[in-house]
Amino acid sequence: FALTVIISGLLRVFCIYKIYNISKEIVEDLSSLAYRKIIYLPYENYIQRNSSESIVALNLFSDYTVNSITAFLSIISSIIVMSCLLSSIIFLNWKLVLTCFIFIFINYLFFTIRLKKNFSIIAKNLVSTSQKLVRLIQESFRAKKNIDIDNLHEEYNKIFKKVNQSYRDSHMKSSLYTRLPRYIIESTTLVGIAILTIFLILIFKVETNYLIILLGVLAVSVQRILPQFQQIYGALNTIN
Repeated sequence: FALTVIISGLLRVFCIYKIYNISKEIVEDLSSLAYRKIIYLPYENYIQRNSSESIVALNLFSDYTVNSITAFLSIISSIIVMSCLLSSIIFLNWKLVLTCFIFIFINYLFFTIRLKKNFSIIAKNLVSTSQKLVRLIQESFRAKKNIDIDNLHEEYNKIFKKVNQSYRDSHMKSSLYTRLPRYIIESTTLVGIAILTIFLILIFKVETNYLIILLGVLAVSVQRILPQFQQIYGALNTIN
């Protein structure tokens, strides 16, 4: 078991390095291609384009692209690491291990389905507000003279605060919805293991020493497997 955990840890480090390196190279090429297309646009088309949209597309959306690629590769690596961990403990008591695995899987599936609509709304709001922020900043620079003459500083400041608050709220909700399930599932799973231990000792009179060793390994395994499920859950939400 210890050897498998060490191997899984090393494999995880290697996967993380390769994931970010591959994602970086792909997005570098995509960003360069996008910028090249903008630069080589005919002047007539160039002046008709919305500059704020071009800025957002080149900067923000390239970040979304690298996040999506990283998330997809993270799902693959998490499945590999999880398989290694499961293979190291399933021989102890495959029924118990499988029960815990299914329990965790069902819980994450529930959160995925339940929060899918929320993540979709958040994603649309992030795109919309990011465009508004870029457009507002550009407009502020272009209208600086009129802002000073007409004393419109507070009006523009209020508009910026409103849009920025909406943007930050969406980021906060996205982070909250992504991280919250892990702590809820981790707590309920460990409590469930504790209750199961008491139940097996009192009702089925299972040998205490064997049960403590078995459930101790299982508890550690759950804590190792949960981050992989969380990684997959977060990655799926990033892609969506």
